[in-house]
Amino acid sequence: SPLTRAARTPSVLPSGCGAPPAQSLTHLADESAHMGIALRCATVLGLATYVLGFHVSRVRIRTKRGAGDGDGPKDELRIAVRAFGNHVEYAGIIIAQLLYIELRMAHLNEPTPRWANWLMVLLTASRLAAAAGLATSDDLRRPTLLRRIGALGTYVIGPALTAGAALIDE
Repeated sequence: SPLTRAARTPSVLPSGCGAPPAQSLTHLADESAHMGIALRCATVLGLATYVLGFHVSRVRIRTKRGAGDGDGPKDELRIAVRAFGNHVEYAGIIIAQLLYIELRMAHLNEPTPRWANWLMVLLTASRLAAAAGLATSDDLRRPTLLRRIGALGTYVIGPALTAGAALIDE
C-alpha cells in the first residue's frame, strides 16, 4: 500500500521541519491493516451521501427549483431532501463510531471482535435501507417497509454498537 511504502521511505525533510518520524508512519501502516470492515462500511456510508446528494440535485434540475425543500409530504423534492437529510444526520456519527472501534482495536493490537464487525455491517445495511425507503417513498406520511426496517435497525443496532465500544478494554 502507499502508506506502507511511505513508512519504508526515509524522509527527505531535515529533522524538525515537520517530517513525521518513520516509526509513526510504520505504526499508521500497521493500524490501517486492521481497517477492513469498518473502512468498507464507512466508505459505503460516504458514497451513499454523495448518491443521495446527487439525487437531490437531479430532482432540483428536473423540477426547475434551485432553492427550498418542496411543498408537502408527497413532493418529490421534499422526499429527496428528507432522504438525504436523514442519512447525513446519522452517517457522521456512525462513521466516527466505526473508525473509533477499529483504531482502538489496532491500538490494542487485537483484531476487531466478530460481534463488532457484524454490528457494523448490520448498522450500515440499516442506514442504506432507511435511505432507500425514504428516497423511494410516494408519501413521507406513509413509511415504506424498507424505511421501517432501516429505522428499527438503526435504533437497535446503533446503541448496541455504542455500548459495545464502551466495553472495549485497555
